[in-house]
Amino acid sequence: MIRDIVKDEEFLKIPSVNATIKDKQVAVDLLDTLEHNSENCVGLAANMIGHSLNIIAVNIHQTLVIMYNPVIAEKPDNFLDFFLNL
Repeated sequence: MIRDIVKDEEFLKIPSVNATIKDKQVAVDLLDTLEHNSENCVGLAANMIGHSLNIIAVNIHQTLVIMYNPVIAEKPDNFLDFFLNL
């Protein structure tokens, strides 16, 4: 189901928790919402559709990918600048 994009900065600051298999519908909704907004964005996090869960969806060369509980293994010095400039 396509969800509205959350823009409430206070909600987006809430720490997310690890996702489980029970959160599969959130992942499906995240993919649907990303696909619907594909002209405006290349990725979404679950909190952006109202769920404080560690799930992200990204569009990599027209392939939609879902990630549960992703971990940043290495962070370059300009890590935050990279995302803010997308």
